[in-house]
Amino acid sequence: MEITNYFKLICELKPLTDEHGQIVEYFPANEYKNSANKKLNQYGKGPFCQFRIPSTVNREGVYIIKANDDIKYIGECENLSQRFNLGYGLISPRNCFVGGQSTNCKIH
Repeated sequence: MEITNYFKLICELKPLTDEHGQIVEYFPANEYKNSANKKLNQYGKGPFCQFRIPSTVNREGVYIIKANDDIKYIGECENLSQRFNLGYGLISPRNCFVGGQSTNCKIH
């Protein structure tokens, strides 16, 4: 049995778009007050977009991120909506730099 048959689709991730249907891009690294002169991590340059999943999806477990039926990432978390809405779906400026959570940028 294929691995994705063990998982339940929670929702599709759709990026925030503007009034013309264009994906809104942002560069959070530009917002970081880099007083320690940290270097960007290899995924931190951007551009990034924003997305959310329903905040009611607050369960723990293993998740899969797929694109065009290809598995791109498998992870585990304690609260799925928090993981996506505050981690992957909204990249913190500090996570763009060495010492931040570069996985958030990589997954995004």
